[in-house]
Amino acid sequence: TRFHEYIMRFGFGRRPNSGIAAEATGRVISPKKWQTIDHANISFGQAILVSPLQMVSAANVFANEGEWVPPFIVEYAVDKKGNKLQEIKDVEGKVSHKFGLGVRSPVVEGSVAELVRKYLISVTQKGGTAQRAAILGYQVAGKTGTSQIYDQQLGRYSKTRYIASFVGFAPASDPLVTVLVVVEQPRTSHYGGTIAAPIFKEIVQRTLLFKDVLPFPEGNSEETTAQVETASR
Repeated sequence: TRFHEYIMRFGFGRRPNSGIAAEATGRVISPKKWQTIDHANISFGQAILVSPLQMVSAANVFANEGEWVPPFIVEYAVDKKGNKLQEIKDVEGKVSHKFGLGVRSPVVEGSVAELVRKYLISVTQKGGTAQRAAILGYQVAGKTGTSQIYDQQLGRYSKTRYIASFVGFAPASDPLVTVLVVVEQPRTSHYGGTIAAPIFKEIVQRTLLFKDVLPFPEGNSEETTAQVETASR
């Protein structure tokens, strides 16, 4: 189905090929095995398993103008002479590993990605579900997550055990860093905007300062929210 095609385009259900051994592929049910309720469940995150790296890569589609960009852990290796190596060969001379290489693939049109990015920015602004992720002087885009943990013994999703999460990137207009925060079974609130968003804020704020990204007075203004409201009418 077209829905399943987009799930795969966003990088779910397949290896990211980041260079990590034994990468998790996650789990996406074949459309041939979908039950009537699966289409609805998968649309909001149930009946599907994804790794943190897959989630970050999917969020980056909206930070990269609608393109899925292959993630990588190591950008390059260095030989004894200090030369950068983009690949490593084994004793037989065969390439055993490549660094920082991959093919970007389009997922959605740039105009669609831009509209979604505006909605993601509104999530961290006044009236949004993750105002605690907002950073003074910067526009932050992101999405909260509140998921139930599947109970193997009962064979259903738990009504008392949750995972709170938040994934986002900043600065939203020219993204430098994307962070996913996941808190399993939080002790107080189980909402991602309450539990995970403040952790995201602290990590990203320190990262931007470390990278010498200066804040702007209009960085967290209400202008984008107004644009989103206009676009939705």
